[in-house]
Amino acid sequence: MSSTSSHIFRFQVALAGILALTLFLIPSTAPAKESMPSIEEIQNKAKQGDAHSQYLLGSLYDVGIRIPKDLNMALKWYGKAAEQGHTKAQFYLGRMYDLGEGVAENNKEAVKWYRKAAEQGDVSGQFSLATMYYTGDGVELDNKEAAKWFRMAARQGDVDAQFLLATMYIDGDGVQQDYVKAYGWFHLSASNGSQIAADHRNRIGKIMTHEQRAKGLKLSKRLTQKE
Repeated sequence: MSSTSSHIFRFQVALAGILALTLFLIPSTAPAKESMPSIEEIQNKAKQGDAHSQYLLGSLYDVGIRIPKDLNMALKWYGKAAEQGHTKAQFYLGRMYDLGEGVAENNKEAVKWYRKAAEQGDVSGQFSLATMYYTGDGVELDNKEAAKWFRMAARQGDVDAQFLLATMYIDGDGVQQDYVKAYGWFHLSASNGSQIAADHRNRIGKIMTHEQRAKGLKLSKRLTQKE
């Protein structure tokens, strides 16, 4: 994959993360048992060393909700929370290094923080680490490692990871070629709303036997537990 293509691919991944973060921070119009703390409360707790408040403050600066957008401040507070082991802060800090937001682009540093988040079970960290191995950015290209982390994210329900892992089974990239497993992962991704996965499932289904498709469907029901 070319450097331009890999950057576009990872930018699309990060964009989805930004959208999820924005939706999390926008106050809901529905009644809530517990509302978001005030900016002053978040700032005070963050300065006192509370990791989750540091993460929240970094998030607010990151997307510019309730306070002016400031990527330098986002980097600062994500960094403080990430150093304390806050999983989501580690992921978003990695994303900032990945895209060069508020800091010079540094793929190796991005991999470092994605890995920390991934190893704590964060699905976004797992998916992003997989993409770095898949594109060879910040780490030596390694399809086996990419498949490993895509699989972890896929088992947690990540639709894109399910789709990409299926394509790896089609091509035999980092895994042994297996159309039954590919069909199963395509079907699972399609069941979770991916139209492109449904298209790929239907396409490879035409060159598979009825028995193979049946095995793939059966497999899709237990892929998130054990492959």
